[in-house]
Amino acid sequence: MYPFENWEKIKNGYKFGQKVSYTNFHLGLDKLIPVGTPLLAPSAGIAKFVTGPQGGSQIYFYPEGTSLVIRFLHLSKQLVSGHVEQGQTLGLSGMTGMAFNIPHCHIDIYDLSKGAFNLKQHQNFIDPLTFNWFICP
Repeated sequence: MYPFENWEKIKNGYKFGQKVSYTNFHLGLDKLIPVGTPLLAPSAGIAKFVTGPQGGSQIYFYPEGTSLVIRFLHLSKQLVSGHVEQGQTLGLSGMTGMAFNIPHCHIDIYDLSKGAFNLKQHQNFIDPLTFNWFICP
């Protein structure tokens, strides 16, 4: 299940692997969506709310039965924390942190079985456009 309704019709901003002005390698996908768009749990799992200067309001989502972490950044509102079911609304898209005044949700996926989360090492990141959301356990 995709984290946003009409996923394939939502315009993409920066894509995974693209060189951008602030880094040599964009580690996720930016979906350009209006502030307040519901973010849905792609599977059952654990949602944790995090804040930071760059990503703003964020949800780290841990799908059940995997070693994956899916990060959703720049949210305007977090609605749940803890165990969630597939399709449950996790939060609302926004423009927090360093979103550069463009409403979007940054999504990145990394596999903890391939090493700790590290923005400078790319071997454990997964391109959200190639990720099979429909079989997310």
